[in-house]
Amino acid sequence: MENYKIFRRSVLAAAVATILAGCSDDNDNDGSVVEIPDPEVPEEVSLFESTLESEGSQHIGPSTAQQPHVLAVAENVKIVNLLSNGYLPTDYIDAETPQSDLLPIFEEHSSLDSTDTDGLYVLSGEPDGLGYLDNDDGTFTLFMNQEHYNFVGGDGVVLENSNRSLKSTGTFVSKWVIDKTTGEIEGGEDLIKGVYAWRRTLYDTDGEIAEEPGYTYVTQMKPYFDADGDLVNTGAFERFCSATLPAETAFYNAETGKGTQVRLFLTGEESDGGESLKTYYDGLVQKRGYEGLTFDAFGSISGEAKEKSEIESVYEYDKSEIYIGRGIAVLTTGDNAGDAYELPLLGKARFENIVPNYKAQDKTVLLSIDDERPRFDSPDNAYRHGGYITVYVGDKTNEGSEVDKAGLTNGDLYAVRVLDSEGAPIVDFDDDDNRALLDESALSFELVQLTDQDTNGDGTPEDIRDMSQEAFRTHTTGMDASLWRSPEDGDWDPIDPNVFYFGAKYGVYQLDFADITNPAEGGLIKRVVKAKEDGDITTNYYNFDNMAAVAGVDDKTRLVLQFDNSSLYSPIYVADPETGEMTRIAEFNPEIIGDSRDELDLKIEHQLASGELDEEPTDEEYDTMLIEHIASKPYRQYYAKSSDVRSGLDSLGVEVSRDADAEASGIIYAGDILGEGWFLSSMQFHYDFEGRVDSYLGSLDVRDQENGPTTQLIQEMMAGGQLHAIYIPQAVGLVK
Repeated sequence: MENYKIFRRSVLAAAVATILAGCSDDNDNDGSVVEIPDPEVPEEVSLFESTLESEGSQHIGPSTAQQPHVLAVAENVKIVNLLSNGYLPTDYIDAETPQSDLLPIFEEHSSLDSTDTDGLYVLSGEPDGLGYLDNDDGTFTLFMNQEHYNFVGGDGVVLENSNRSLKSTGTFVSKWVIDKTTGEIEGGEDLIKGVYAWRRTLYDTDGEIAEEPGYTYVTQMKPYFDADGDLVNTGAFERFCSATLPAETAFYNAETGKGTQVRLFLTGEESDGGESLKTYYDGLVQKRGYEGLTFDAFGSISGEAKEKSEIESVYEYDKSEIYIGRGIAVLTTGDNAGDAYELPLLGKARFENIVPNYKAQDKTVLLSIDDERPRFDSPDNAYRHGGYITVYVGDKTNEGSEVDKAGLTNGDLYAVRVLDSEGAPIVDFDDDDNRALLDESALSFELVQLTDQDTNGDGTPEDIRDMSQEAFRTHTTGMDASLWRSPEDGDWDPIDPNVFYFGAKYGVYQLDFADITNPAEGGLIKRVVKAKEDGDITTNYYNFDNMAAVAGVDDKTRLVLQFDNSSLYSPIYVADPETGEMTRIAEFNPEIIGDSRDELDLKIEHQLASGELDEEPTDEEYDTMLIEHIASKPYRQYYAKSSDVRSGLDSLGVEVSRDADAEASGIIYAGDILGEGWFLSSMQFHYDFEGRVDSYLGSLDVRDQENGPTTQLIQEMMAGGQLHAIYIPQAVGLVK
């Protein structure tokens, strides 16, 4: 930006010279006042506008030193890195002195929280779901999920000195103020300041209700146990994934005045809690040396301290009593901004996203996606076919809390159930033949009600608000809800509010509701984009992940699709839902990210085809080739699983410290604040956790480690990540 300042100074200097000349004795001035017009100072050129006119596809914003780790592979696509943390090849900083090692980058930003005495705020790792608000002052506020497990951020217990606003481990939502013109990060802080945590119904020994369900407001997230030691609330949040900050019309009907004008950020925990909760208690026992742990409600830990060597077992948990998998709504505006509400009427799930319909009406309609994959599970080793799609329908009001007004506490929950041509339910869409039915023609779907159903057969309707995730899954599958293999993100069609798209493994599906003002009528479903598995690993795609539906200048809806790390280089595509045509837009830089085994397998395949290799390499030869391949990627440290490969890398002096696994995520359209065709997207590095904090502390001296929060801040980074602004003209019809 310095060249703009120099230009301004030259313009002002010329203006001053003109004024002085007008006052000179040598001119023809008759003594009257000469009005000199104000010099025209050019407006500051937008970073995003200037990027479109510049060469190259990769650009760096003013608040980071890192190049974007995603490369454009289509015409006119531009990628600007706005915010970063984590590892970086040092030659990306100074190209004249390239080095082959990786440099940890710790980029500080000012805190927006005036009570934060440290004044520092950093981008934590694994950024995911995004939402934004225009501040109408030249800046916008960005909200970003940080997708951590609930034991991440400390030693398995509440961090009393944590920079996290809830003083707890786990996932959280960060809040950033960004200049719309320059792209500068002005500061950041945590969004959530307090939580209305849901208490399930508690019963006495006679089976009578001892405590009615309801909300408890907490400013510190801890496990909540009842008097009998049963886990009532799992405490720290875990793995906020995708997110939606919908248009105001989603929760407010201006025509009737019903609803709330407070803007809500919706997200949920993409977790069943089992493994992470075990790890949480492992941490309590192993790191604090407690045995016989007891808890008070949202309170302290007590127990007999013992030597670690004496402890053989950890907390034995019952998965049926784990109440993780919560949906939440966070107030982003208004007097109570920063308050979060659990949404128990959505049930418990591995929430990928919760997406409100934007049509202005007195009904509130949410569509939630359960990112569950097929698996065998205890106690009876029953096979699960995947995750379900649920639809919540509530009524906007003018009374109660903001979530009451929004219609999020008084509605019913339904599951999507697809019907075959004979009207029979189709449950398993992990089945190839069943998926193929949705290619031939659209099938009907209906909504089966999940609330107030007596699935136990005891004559009493069950309250889904009280159910653990395990119980809710049993309840839902018992209603013959359709299940998909790892259903992921989704979005409403910006042109037709009756249409919703969602991705899953092997395709993108379209739900076409007959009438979104009465969703219970159901509608039609079809697959609009199919997976590609007949090419090589550089062109195949099948694990559809994050999504943004956008209306083009030609009044045509297109989908921007991101793929997780199962597709090599985690690409980004633009899809036409009418034709199924896919256009590859961007992918991760293969010099930094990639799967060395997949790449070597492809190389061997080509060498066999060309005759360069006569036969398949032996296992020993393969390991040698893999070691050489990894060593040829100086900026990509591969977390090798094979001990032979590890020792081979060590002998070559190749550091094995980082998994080369990453994904782009959380993409949303931002055309109204950044300009037509611009999107915002997060980028995640999936490092192995082991040893990472130590490697940071061993090579980085940001602040005095004895007197400052260096250790804590570095722990909060946890993994690499970036925030990108991406210009995709193909998505809005500006480029074919």
